[in-house]
This record gives sequence, structure tokens and C-alpha cells, in this order.
Amino acid sequence: MKKHLLFVVSFLLACISCEQAAPPNKIFITGDYSGSLDYLWKEESSANNLQIRAASYPDSSSISYPAFYFIISPDRAILYVRTDENSALDYYYAIRPVFQYSGQELQLKELKMIFGTGLVNDTIQNPDDTRSVLLDGKLKRP
Repeated sequence: MKKHLLFVVSFLLACISCEQAAPPNKIFITGDYSGSLDYLWKEESSANNLQIRAASYPDSSSISYPAFYFIISPDRAILYVRTDENSALDYYYAIRPVFQYSGQELQLKELKMIFGTGLVNDTIQNPDDTRSVLLDGKLKRP
């Protein structure tokens, strides 16, 4: 009886350890910078222009560096990167990004963003293809 019970317990433990853990609640940033977007902020919508915001910090009093701030809409995506408190911002852009948003969750699949100096008429100014980041993952509101 003890052998049978021991077998059942070990089998259950093996089954539990085989289950995949839930994917992390993050959008990972790789490329020129490494980090993650960990906080999904409330979206803003004016005249049917949805803008979703996310950041690597919960609020401006809790910033650690490098700091990432991200805005995405159906027309464009912009990633702002600051490496320390006194450094200039780096800007990364994507035009007409593909993403999914449910009101509580933002999902990106390998969204490539290119470094540039600005965005004019949906054109990245001074794009530098040698400098880019990929954003990938799901971020849910708590």
C-alpha cells in the first residue's frame, strides 16, 4: 500500500512540474537596449484615435534606468529610451504597427522599431536601420 501511495504522489508531483508556467506579464525589449515594459497605463482616445501607453516604471517617482516609455496607436508606435537622469532621449519608431489590444491586455509580436530623429507625415526622419529594437510579449493590467 505504501509503494502504491508513493507512486501516486510521485506521479502527481511529476505532472505538476511538467505543466508550463504562465508566460510573464511583460513586453520584452531586445536589440540596442534590453529591458521590459512592465506597466500598462490607461489608454487615451480622442476622436476615435486610440493611444495605448506602457512603461518600465509605475510612475514618474519610481524611474530606474534605462527607462522605457511606449506609445502605440494604429498609425504609429514610439519608444522613448533614457539611459540615465541627465541623458538625452533616444527615439524608436514603427509606422502602422501590428498589435492586439483588448482593453486590458496589449500584445506585440516581434514589433521592429527603427531609431530616428523624428516623425513627419508618417515618415521616420533620419532613420538608422543599424539601430533597432524588437518588442515582444503580452502586458496585462493588474
